[in-house]
Amino acid sequence: MLDAEARLSILSPMPHCSRPAVLLSLILFMLSCICICPRANAADASPRAQLPSTISAMIADLKASKPDYKKFIKSYCNPEDVKELVETKMLDETAAGFGDKTAGTLLKVLQYVKDKKPADTSDKTVNYDIKALADKDGLPEDVITFLKIDGLWYLKN
Repeated sequence: MLDAEARLSILSPMPHCSRPAVLLSLILFMLSCICICPRANAADASPRAQLPSTISAMIADLKASKPDYKKFIKSYCNPEDVKELVETKMLDETAAGFGDKTAGTLLKVLQYVKDKKPADTSDKTVNYDIKALADKDGLPEDVITFLKIDGLWYLKN
């Protein structure tokens, strides 16, 4: 029969190591796992991290029975531009003008580019050629540009 010390050494996963050494090894192993594993940030998990889903969300928001243009501007326009609108207290006026004059046209443009390939892309910018639509509907721009900021897509123009 084994004495108490012999029984403990059999149960111990590493009988030749002290308990602090085993704990330290375990902590170091766990830290190495954390450092090696890729981290998902909140933007990566958002549908807005992908441009096609952002365009679809914009279309859905503009087609809503009662679109919230102020929310649309806050959600999809360049955050720097939104910050300036808020600071100058022009957000409400801009949202009203957007709803009256621009929202319908933007909806047409977004529906037009939804299934098209971009004309020009980079990691942070995607341009769609809308010249055919601009010529047909008399739009002032022949390109619509999207910017990726902090992992999310926004309208540039």
